[in-house]
Amino acid sequence: MKIIQGTTEIQFDFPTAVTLGKFDGLHRGHQKLIRTLKENRKPEQKVVVFTFDISPSAQLDGKPSPVLTTREEKRRLMEAMGVDILIEYPFTQETSRMGAEEFLREVLLKRLCMRTLAVGPDCGFGYQRSGNVGLLERLSPQLGYRLLVVEKEITRKDGRVISSSRVREELIKGDIEEVNRLLGYLYSINGHSVDTSGKIISASAEKAGDGWVIAQGEGQYKLILPPGEYFSKVWIGDKYFKSITKILQNSAEEGQLLTELKEEILTENTGFTPEIGLIAQYKA
Repeated sequence: MKIIQGTTEIQFDFPTAVTLGKFDGLHRGHQKLIRTLKENRKPEQKVVVFTFDISPSAQLDGKPSPVLTTREEKRRLMEAMGVDILIEYPFTQETSRMGAEEFLREVLLKRLCMRTLAVGPDCGFGYQRSGNVGLLERLSPQLGYRLLVVEKEITRKDGRVISSSRVREELIKGDIEEVNRLLGYLYSINGHSVDTSGKIISASAEKAGDGWVIAQGEGQYKLILPPGEYFSKVWIGDKYFKSITKILQNSAEEGQLLTELKEEILTENTGFTPEIGLIAQYKA
């Protein structure tokens, strides 16, 4: 997968099939959107995911917003899904003022050579999210692109829509099993340090709004579960180890994440950062 970041100077000379959004969490609804695009594009069209390098709301507020997936995780997941090109477009003041039709014509059609576009029924883009399905449907015959409006993915259990906000809601509640069902994969975090025994991975946590977060590099903060004990597994490269993860609250604003492994892991010269996948709440 090719990654384009840090530039607005993009000019393709081949046809593309595009979808756009924040894709935080890359949950089953996002996966359905990308899968539908892949299945309905013409063979010569490259699959392109267009997202901003930082959440527009975070950029405008001047505050880092806690995420469900870090930039690195999002890249890895999209590559596994067969995305050809991921664009992490700079969100600048100029970009924030660009109207929806201008964005469609100048960026998607002119620069990306878009021929197919897949969006959800509630999509919004351009200045003040003025671009919507109605605009896209009206301009599609005139501008010559195919529009795919992909219905939301819902859960069989309760018929509710799967969304990033719902994943956050379940995560803050501590229902990691439901989180994993909504995502379609194990929710994971990167451990920061391994102690001298080779069995304890730790990271500092802090309160952020209604939830808890840990720093995950490059100014990124990832939402984690509330204080408690959880079954987990730790990946080191292509190997995994069973573990128990404890999220401890040390004060009103500070906490700690401790993951205890059943066996010692190699702590030096592995070239890998421990990745902790959370499975279920631990019940003694």
